[in-house]
Amino acid sequence: MPIHKKPFLAALPPAPPPRLAADGPPPIRMAANENPLGPSPRAVAAVQAAINEIHRYPDAGGAALRYALATRNDLSPEHVMLGNGSDELIMLICHAMLSEGDEAVLAQGSFVSYARRIQT
Repeated sequence: MPIHKKPFLAALPPAPPPRLAADGPPPIRMAANENPLGPSPRAVAAVQAAINEIHRYPDAGGAALRYALATRNDLSPEHVMLGNGSDELIMLICHAMLSEGDEAVLAQGSFVSYARRIQT
């Protein structure tokens, strides 16, 4: 079954390919979030140190990170919450604290995702 695009999407021209340098290294593509400085030496060292464990899934609860953050900030790990950005953390807090029929106040001009109705 063919996939049909919406007309306005089908009318868009394809993205131009990246320009290549005639000689020398390829140009840095800032729109692709490439770092013109390359990876941090500390990041390279961390990857090299972890290379023998990359076949394992990390701790989904982030226990080591929670403990390190708690220790650094003089807290207990139970006071540290991790998430995939503020959107997820706010959504988790809303699911934990709000029940059907509850209302929450949010600032005008906030992110659209915060204004959507939260299904529990």
